[in-house]
Amino acid sequence: MSRTQVLAYLRGGALTGDDLVWRPGFEDWLPLREIQEFWLPPARGQSARYGAPNQPITDKDETALAPPALPVEAEGPRDQQDEKWSLWGAASAGLVLSVATLVIGALSKDGYSLASYVHTPTADSLAYLFGQLSFGPLLFMVVATVRNGVKGSKLRPSSASAVKRALIFVAIAIVVVASLKTYGELYFSRQEVIGGEARADIVKSFMSGCVRSQQNMAANLGATETQIGSYCNCLAASLGSLTYKQIGMSNAMDYIKQAIEPAVPACRIKR
Repeated sequence: MSRTQVLAYLRGGALTGDDLVWRPGFEDWLPLREIQEFWLPPARGQSARYGAPNQPITDKDETALAPPALPVEAEGPRDQQDEKWSLWGAASAGLVLSVATLVIGALSKDGYSLASYVHTPTADSLAYLFGQLSFGPLLFMVVATVRNGVKGSKLRPSSASAVKRALIFVAIAIVVVASLKTYGELYFSRQEVIGGEARADIVKSFMSGCVRSQQNMAANLGATETQIGSYCNCLAASLGSLTYKQIGMSNAMDYIKQAIEPAVPACRIKR
């Protein structure tokens, strides 16, 4: 039972100064009159008193006894109330989640797609990355807005500065962009021969361009699609000698031509 409740019972006559109470720290039950926080301050010419036995505290006594206004007990102490969620704080948490999801998805393969997106960005790759990275912040901001709106007055204002949270979000975004750019540079600085997702993507791109160019060449007007496909497949087999550093350079096509050139005579279409 809180102090406010005890005072209310005293004022209503449900409790008197002779009633016994106990709380942690007491050795035994004590009458209310012996507990100092329930004493009345002395009036002029009178000694301190609590009140006569079995006599409830009057409104005049309550005025003298009552402490400064306290929060309503049902709502709990102010320092125990939940805070409003900062929208910038929610956006920062969402951005971290988006980055984690993006990285986990990339590393579940061999990271080639993510590295190529950030190493040689295009309009499509930038749109993809923006969508991936902005989904988390937008989702978390919506959740924070709904939560703050539902709980309303039960929440106390956020103790954090909105400007500070906004700067934290911007700082995280800068670190993310710089980290992704660095990842792409490191990925395509390796001297290892391409494999996995990187090789599959290079071969697929090469095959598409090779078949299309061969079909348009006058010398191959009489060649069938099967013959052209076999020729391009034969050339694509030689792409396995390329390295990650070579395909990541701006003149990657020169290295691709150098790789397939020795195989051209052996792969030539036979009619």
